[in-house]
Amino acid sequence: MTMTEPDPDREERRRLQAEIADSLKESGALDEIFARIDAGEPLTGHEGLLKAMLKASLERGLEAELSDHVGYDRGDPAASEFENSRNGTFPKTVASEIGDIELAVPRDRNGTFTPMLVPRGVRRLDGLDAMIVSLYAGGMTIRDLDAQREHWESTLSANADMYGLEPSESAVAATTVFGENDVSELLELGAGQGRDTLFLASRGVAVTALDYTDTAFTTIG
Repeated sequence: MTMTEPDPDREERRRLQAEIADSLKESGALDEIFARIDAGEPLTGHEGLLKAMLKASLERGLEAELSDHVGYDRGDPAASEFENSRNGTFPKTVASEIGDIELAVPRDRNGTFTPMLVPRGVRRLDGLDAMIVSLYAGGMTIRDLDAQREHWESTLSANADMYGLEPSESAVAATTVFGENDVSELLELGAGQGRDTLFLASRGVAVTALDYTDTAFTTIG
């Protein structure tokens, strides 16, 4: 009987997932969530915990983006010294793999803030849900995402057939938004969606962070 050779990519995914899970459990970050599940709160549905987690994670990420844009964090006593400032939020509904999410999207006084996590015009999140929850809910910001690039490259190479060739709606919308604002660099948050990397690269967008593939850079040339 022939023994099947271990899949190194699968083993690496298991190792990384186990590390993240162990870290979250050891930190106690999941204790309250487990307690609420034990108390009978639903995971899915209109009032499910997963929707609440995704909403909180997205809004946290958007706030981090705005902080980078205006140059200061919320509550900074020196905020008045900066040329631009926060200017409340506006409501936006986005469809996700677990249902519609009602977001409070932050905005700036000058009207120059262009979110990358949930781009303007995008009404559906394609393949972002699990990645956003695991990264942002775990305390990561856009600056930390590059550390995950090797993991997502191996995920893509091991599952190339899964992702297909057509770009997601998010990628199409992003190229329009960034083109209008003359921005040449995009943090592509597609969690291993190689189709988006190639689509963005073919339109001159320098793809960084999660889809840091050699093919993308070759295409940009």
